[in-house]
Amino acid sequence: MGGGPISPSSKPIPNAPLTLRRANIDDLDDITWIAVNGSPDDPGTDYRFPYRDKYPEDFWKWTRIEHEELFERPDKLVILVVTAPVLDDGEVVHQPISYGVWDLKVTSDFIPGDHGINERRDANKKHMQEYAKALPAGLKKYFKQFGSDQIPLWEVITHPDFRRRGAASMICEWGQKEANKDGKSLSLLATPMGQGLYLKLGYHVLGSVVVQVEEEEERVVVDAMVKRNRNIRHGPNTLNYLSATAPGPQSQARCEHSAIRTDPLGQTKVHSYPAHRLNATSNKISKNITIQRMCYLFVELFPGSAL
Repeated sequence: MGGGPISPSSKPIPNAPLTLRRANIDDLDDITWIAVNGSPDDPGTDYRFPYRDKYPEDFWKWTRIEHEELFERPDKLVILVVTAPVLDDGEVVHQPISYGVWDLKVTSDFIPGDHGINERRDANKKHMQEYAKALPAGLKKYFKQFGSDQIPLWEVITHPDFRRRGAASMICEWGQKEANKDGKSLSLLATPMGQGLYLKLGYHVLGSVVVQVEEEEERVVVDAMVKRNRNIRHGPNTLNYLSATAPGPQSQARCEHSAIRTDPLGQTKVHSYPAHRLNATSNKISKNITIQRMCYLFVELFPGSAL
């Protein structure tokens, strides 16, 4: 459809199926429209941009710039939109009504602009600065344990007029299918408005991130959530890893590999398998076991403003 807001003459078609697809730069105005109108109950938006109703032109301008930057990194970010058929002047058009951003290359940095912090009138500057400081710290605290074996969800927003139709679930399902390919976990920071969906989808809370300027009472709390992949493939990557870490035939009996089993409540139990027993054991290991190195390569995670 393009151009952002649905016109007054547009009417949603009841019970019509939604469609998920990759976004392109032509969707930018529609994505901006969803972002601007899709967070009326998001405490993080209220916290950072309390004057957006007074200065809607600033909120639109910088929200658009923020999301335009995402399209500059197709090697790293996958931007998805969900469209709904609507009647616009008697013609059926497919209007983007929800979008999400997945990070498929978490070890690659993303450095956004300042998003107008020194010139926009819709924002609380101190709150923007504290938000930008607290969230990366929270990501490092809770998610660096997963290293590159994760796919973070930066954001997912659905226009209020189209909520509870399954759009956000479609975006989350895409990420799950992508994670299944390599046995990666899914990670995200959830606001209260989204936590219920993620719990339903099998995520669990690792802890909370508090955003609060010193000596202020106002604060925002978001939850760090993860869904550990339970459909791990024991394929060539696993065997290559085992070959690379095994010290040799003389010491194979002393070389152990950790298998981490995740129970339905998200608790983990560690089992060790001598390397020489791996071939006999690997076929017996259930799908919810991930073979991991004893030492992780911890990486700096940059969330981007979208989180």
